[in-house]
Amino acid sequence: MATRNDLESKEVTNLMCDGDDDSDSDSDDDDSNDDSDEKFYQLVAVTCEAVVTYFNKYINKTPYYDSEQTGWDWDCIGAIDGTHVMAIVPTDKSIPYFGRKGYPTQNVMVACDFDMLFTFVLPGWEGSAHDTSIFLDTIRAQSNNFPNPPPGKYYVVDSGYPMMKGYLAPYKGISYHIQEFRRRGGSPRIRHEKFNHAHSSLRCVIERTFGVWKNKWRIIRNMPSFPFHIQILIVSAIMALHNFVRLNDRDDKGFIHANRDSISRREHNSEASSSYEQNSRSLIDPEMVVLRDSIANSIWGDSN
Repeated sequence: MATRNDLESKEVTNLMCDGDDDSDSDSDDDDSNDDSDEKFYQLVAVTCEAVVTYFNKYINKTPYYDSEQTGWDWDCIGAIDGTHVMAIVPTDKSIPYFGRKGYPTQNVMVACDFDMLFTFVLPGWEGSAHDTSIFLDTIRAQSNNFPNPPPGKYYVVDSGYPMMKGYLAPYKGISYHIQEFRRRGGSPRIRHEKFNHAHSSLRCVIERTFGVWKNKWRIIRNMPSFPFHIQILIVSAIMALHNFVRLNDRDDKGFIHANRDSISRREHNSEASSSYEQNSRSLIDPEMVVLRDSIANSIWGDSN
């Protein structure tokens, strides 16, 4: 019986070889070019789907590299954030894809662990979509297969996300980014700042992961004009390839450089931090508030 991989291989072969005997065709050049473009798009799509299949079947089952292995005594399994990738869409359909970037993008929700491995990706949202809205839709829809945190574990998220059970956000209105503390030339002055400083140091793994990914795969900085569904596949495929490189080449210079740079880049300034904030307040889980205060008191006490 033919397997899915066999069928994909045959399809790719057919797409590559189809047309070799069409020298007598009466089709005009425009039709020929259109056929060639369509076949190339199909080839790219099949290739991306094969890579994503590999990701889902093998790489995505790799155990979490959690925060305890980074030296932080937190029950954290990873970080969540959104990032934007250039989108090529028809002009008459482009308005929803314009966000703060000033050009059309797709908004991609991502989770990663503390070894800079992607553990979840949901591409394809319009650039104007808010991170919080994407997040809530993602974790609520079973069809997304989001890896919910096990009991007693959680993801770190930025202040724009609702602090629901399993998602730990920093204190709002308090200094947070490492650069802020460095600019003022001092250490955290109160326990809330101490917590935020530690939270930022932990959560910046996703910023470093985005940095490695975008620096290595230039296609996402200059997306070709493929149909949008193929652009979505490309994002998923190169995230799978990112993981493959990380798991098979521990000496990769991109990852080594990122590990040395522990400062959060804040590449997209989190649209979520100012959006859906009022609705998010009603979703705050009291247990997570207690947990955050407990961690803040603990690390403040340890430093004094």
